[in-house]
Amino acid sequence: MPKRTVKNDYILSRNTLAIITRDHQDCRSLILEQYYQEMKSLDAPVTILNRTCILYGADFEGRKKYAQHILKTDKKIPVSIIPQHGVYMFPTAATTNRNCVWLSYYRISNYQMHNDFQTLVTFDEGSLLIVDIPAKSFQRQYNLTGQLVAQSLKGIVLPDFGTCPFLTVQNNHFYNSAVIDQIDERKERILKLQP
Repeated sequence: MPKRTVKNDYILSRNTLAIITRDHQDCRSLILEQYYQEMKSLDAPVTILNRTCILYGADFEGRKKYAQHILKTDKKIPVSIIPQHGVYMFPTAATTNRNCVWLSYYRISNYQMHNDFQTLVTFDEGSLLIVDIPAKSFQRQYNLTGQLVAQSLKGIVLPDFGTCPFLTVQNNHFYNSAVIDQIDERKERILKLQP
């Protein structure tokens, strides 16, 4: 039986698996964390997402607009909540839908069709959740989030892989700083030669 507590001012973390929209007087969100921990919140999911985004340097609307720009869509947008910690969330429905569930992208280890209208999600620590979204639509959401992750990380040398202070990113390629200087010198020479 999962442990359920009431949590005000909840902040997402890498332990967060999902936020389920609830429409009750004493609970607007049900938060699932790893190892079957459940919390109730009086805040709506978007309020929780926004609070966390602000804590990490942007608001929810800004992160959403960034995702819309990258993904060229405005339907059920995934959002980079805490990109520096790998917390990317995606909705299973419109944010105004009473059945909307926000899922943590990196915590999902598997998903499969449960029935024509639902998907069974398996999280990396073994928890299961059935969400009201057909598997094909779920796959679209999952793939969109993967595109957002890839675009967000493009050109970034992550600390986990080791940073190299003399590497520079230009046009989405890594170059040694000395190579960049040579390229810049060649460009200047070419420009000077042109009338």
